Amino acid sequence: MSLPIDFGASLLTSTRMVLPNPDKRSVFSLERCNASDMPRIFELISDAFGQHHPYLGAQFPKHDTPVGRTVGAERILAEFNGDKQATFLKVVDENGVVVAGAKWKTHDGVVPPESKVEGHWWQSKDAKDYAQHLSTVLLVNRRRKLKETDGHLLSLNFLAVDPRYQRRGAGTMLTRWGTAFADERGIEIIVEASPMSVELFTKEGFNLLDDHELPLPDKWTARPKQWIYWMVRPPKDTKG
Repeated sequence: MSLPIDFGASLLTSTRMVLPNPDKRSVFSLERCNASDMPRIFELISDAFGQHHPYLGAQFPKHDTPVGRTVGAERILAEFNGDKQATFLKVVDENGVVVAGAKWKTHDGVVPPESKVEGHWWQSKDAKDYAQHLSTVLLVNRRRKLKETDGHLLSLNFLAVDPRYQRRGAGTMLTRWGTAFADERGIEIIVEASPMSVELFTKEGFNLLDDHELPLPDKWTARPKQWIYWMVRPPKDTKG
């Protein structure tokens, strides 16, 4: 399954691909997101990870409620408008429905400072502190890799597929945009994968280097446990 890539300065990718479907043939289009897509993108994140991803629940309280989704969409929109190193992509079906989305980030030789949880989205200081702790321990490997490479790599910040469309190729399309981009530039890709995405990333050339439960201090040991899979994909030689 080939994926034509436009490596223009805008990072705009647009292609159409016919994928096999058990019931019918579906035409999926891979396109760059617009600001108006952000509510749907956050809805996809919430639906795809549900209540099985404590990190999401900590960062986006009540993300599966109408109020939580409104707030989540506003926060994702702020990322979309403010992160100039990011490329937000979507997969659209033949009816114009956005069925999947992803955020790829090029660091362009910049090692960012440790991120701080900001905002008024949490109901208590303890909830905000918990969100900060998970963010800190989740990104330990990422921060180390950024320092090792002086920020010359590509990271996948999220990839979410509507549960009704999973295992039909949308996730592969989003992943292959990133692998083609990284191969063209000879850089590695990093991702903190969820259990449901390990198989996909392995098929696309990622190596599983570590998997572990995020450590929690004693005061939070009763909270749900978050397991992550640290995966890195070396670039492939596209000129050979």
